[in-house]
Amino acid sequence: MAGLEKDHQFELGGYRFGYDCPIEIDPSGFQPSGTSWRTSDAELPTEAGSRPGVDRKAVETWKFSLYTNCENDKEAYAALRGLQRAWDADEVRLEPGELVELRYRLAGETLVVFGRPRRFTPVIDNRSLSGMIPIQCDFDIMYPQAFEDELQTKTIPIGAPIDLQAGLLIPFIPPVTLSAGASEKKAEVVVGGDMKTPVVLTFTGPIAEGASAQIGDWIAELRDAVPYDDPITVDSRPWVRSTTYKSGGGARVNPRTTRLSKMWLTPGRHSAVFRGEDPTVQASLQVSWRNARRSIR
Repeated sequence: MAGLEKDHQFELGGYRFGYDCPIEIDPSGFQPSGTSWRTSDAELPTEAGSRPGVDRKAVETWKFSLYTNCENDKEAYAALRGLQRAWDADEVRLEPGELVELRYRLAGETLVVFGRPRRFTPVIDNRSLSGMIPIQCDFDIMYPQAFEDELQTKTIPIGAPIDLQAGLLIPFIPPVTLSAGASEKKAEVVVGGDMKTPVVLTFTGPIAEGASAQIGDWIAELRDAVPYDDPITVDSRPWVRSTTYKSGGGARVNPRTTRLSKMWLTPGRHSAVFRGEDPTVQASLQVSWRNARRSIR
């Protein structure tokens, strides 16, 4: 997807609005709500004060005050329809866990947040005759974190089968379970940004059951085989957290070793290990992530 052309432009569902667009933002019309917290503080029962519990960031709402900047009412209503179609986001409304991307450009860089568009209120009055229709709308960021627009990927091809009779090369990363015909391939994953980010793993077969990926101190281990034409995706993003075949069915993981909630990548360099059994040496592992930002820029 092409980057936004100018600062203070936004894009939702393929529709652009903001600076130098048919729908512009009022000078003070972009108002992020800022960080709020879900807390579990408990009042001390026998004295003044409270005992703090676990704090988690809450949903953040971005409020927009927009207006159509068109030559006449016909163009204004056409622009309004385009934005409302994107804001309706019909493709996700009935799908639990599905979010949409809101892309935006600030200080020369395009970033993205994930959430759902909510309130959309056009104000229809005589100003529409001159091409101006004010619009008030909200976007709820379901995961309070911004990401770089470019998706980062690292593809690791499967290695040649290991001859167990010859032993293992040191160093290797424990724990490791290998069978005759299995292989191990190492690679480096370099993560940018300034905070941890979730990861998506795609295993492309053919691979026998038991294939695994290990990055840092976590591991994702499959219990199902991976056909050559039906990859398995392990998605650790908090709003997804699923393991599925491309064809749509669920895939099993080893519950003793695999915790999707622990599968994060922190900024820096990481050693990645791909293990599996494929006598054709055609299988691969793709590691995907977006560099994460602590603030909107």
